[in-house]
Amino acid sequence: MHKFGLLRKQKAALPALFARLYLTGIHKKGGFRKNKMKKIPIISAAVSIFLSTAILLSGCDFSAADNDPEKEDTAETSCESSNTGEEENFVALFGADETYSVLKTDVEGNFSSTVQDFLSDLRSKVGKKDIFASADYTKETEKEILIGYIDEREESVAKMVEISFDSYYIGFSGEKLLVCAYTAEQIEEALDRLIEALYRSESGAWGLDKDFTAYGDKDGKDVRAPEFESDAARLVGAYVSNGDRNQLAYKDATLDDYNAYNQKLTDNGYTQYSQNQIGENRYATYVNDTTEIHLIYYPSLSNFRIVFGTRGYLPATETPEYEKVTDCKVTQIGRKGATASASGESYVIQLEDGSFIVIDGGPNNSYDVESLLAFLKENKPESHAKPKVMWMFTHLHGDHTTLAINFLINKCYDIELTAICYNFPNVDTALNDTNCATLYTNIMSAKIKNPDAETYVFHSGQRMMLPGCEIEFLYTQEDHWPTGFNTANDTSAVWRMKFEGGDFLVLGDSESTPCRQITKIYGNYLESDILQLSHHGMNGATMEIYEAIDPKICFWAIDEERFSTDPRCLGDQKNFEFNKYVRTTEWTRGETSGEREHYSASRTVTINMSDMSITVGEWLT
Repeated sequence: MHKFGLLRKQKAALPALFARLYLTGIHKKGGFRKNKMKKIPIISAAVSIFLSTAILLSGCDFSAADNDPEKEDTAETSCESSNTGEEENFVALFGADETYSVLKTDVEGNFSSTVQDFLSDLRSKVGKKDIFASADYTKETEKEILIGYIDEREESVAKMVEISFDSYYIGFSGEKLLVCAYTAEQIEEALDRLIEALYRSESGAWGLDKDFTAYGDKDGKDVRAPEFESDAARLVGAYVSNGDRNQLAYKDATLDDYNAYNQKLTDNGYTQYSQNQIGENRYATYVNDTTEIHLIYYPSLSNFRIVFGTRGYLPATETPEYEKVTDCKVTQIGRKGATASASGESYVIQLEDGSFIVIDGGPNNSYDVESLLAFLKENKPESHAKPKVMWMFTHLHGDHTTLAINFLINKCYDIELTAICYNFPNVDTALNDTNCATLYTNIMSAKIKNPDAETYVFHSGQRMMLPGCEIEFLYTQEDHWPTGFNTANDTSAVWRMKFEGGDFLVLGDSESTPCRQITKIYGNYLESDILQLSHHGMNGATMEIYEAIDPKICFWAIDEERFSTDPRCLGDQKNFEFNKYVRTTEWTRGETSGEREHYSASRTVTINMSDMSITVGEWLT
């Protein structure tokens, strides 16, 4: 049986909380259950933490802020006694006649470089070139350094049960040295601290005092969730997402596991805030006064995910009362920024109460900033003093966010921003993509300029009920993980907006790997009338996803010249045949079929979603 608990801590400077996670191994009749972990970035981080721990043990300057206030940290005492010559208290890890073997968790990912850096520093410090880290656990010895969550070693699992999601532990269990942590930050801290703590004895060996321990822990408010138990499911990763949410991913989970955990949440005083079912897929959100827990179950992937953290803003589960002043409309904004090498996208949805949703916005362009503001002002109801705007982001690339950042900072007094909606990855540890961390910081800064706006971190399966529109979130970066993020495009969110007369599917910049996963999860449920073609209608996508969506109207977030001439857009280039499919085949709905309509972003195009009538603006020059 695999068992875990969840714990999250609030950071003083952020509205979101860092979660704390406890994993508990339960003995079965024949001994401890061996659950081999998949290759995932976050558990890799744990590996790195173990390695970092080995590095970190080499220093003597440990501040109290780094230690768990409820546990005795003997690191300082150990350092003080390190040069006393008390050999009976010394454990030789690396010497002329003694070399501990280094075992790391068998998960490779975005943090493998941290392990390699640790090994390099370790070899340099102790003067031995033959120190390597292995993931081969078949030959167990007493003298091992265990880095990360290694379920083939009971000592590792027993200690990982005790530490939190945002902490680390270094210490001995018998003769084994444990370096335990989950996240990339804690892995790096632990390994740095281990390197610092290592010292040389009078005999010339490098090691630690046998009672050495070191903890890393953050102060804050604990937010816990009940433990998950399963005889079949196995943990494949633990992941902190942009400081707002924490996730556990399991393979081989069953519907019974999902239902049992739902019941356990209820039994522990949680209230089901919302639930959804799409085909065989199941989703639910539970809350109490402090905590929000979101469940995602994909039977086609044999996949169960638990996302948890401090309770934040959640949209209403029913459509609010409102006065209808207009039909819902979907507009692809004509943009001069569409000619840029990274052309982004900009969509404006007007709801029946006259308010707006802006999606992304495109790369920063002064003409497009003014044009967007003019569009919002011209189309707002007279009863609204300012345009009321909810801003939604697909992902963190600059051509999708920089116009929004400029607009929300410099035009904040011209609109009433009601909410910012997104689901971004951990930009510090999971996403190594140019400027994403800076862009995230800038979006948060723009949010400060609009203090009355809500912040909504959405998850797959959740829905927003708005005047004349229902938004259903189908995919986020949480679904892609633990597969590594090659670029921010792999983190692009996908959602569908349903209206009276049709629907609009937003793919953002989803690449081929997410597209294949989305198609496997949803199949023909993806069928939609209007499609924002993936990645400006150029890169990404697959034939299977476009066949499943089978759009009647295609929005190409790119200029007219490239739409008309680029061999990728035409589908003439190898591996871009999916674009030829949407350009040359008819859509079908049962026995009805018709020619698809295509619109580039070189002119503004508006579709009335009550009757699907189309208004086309002038070409931009």
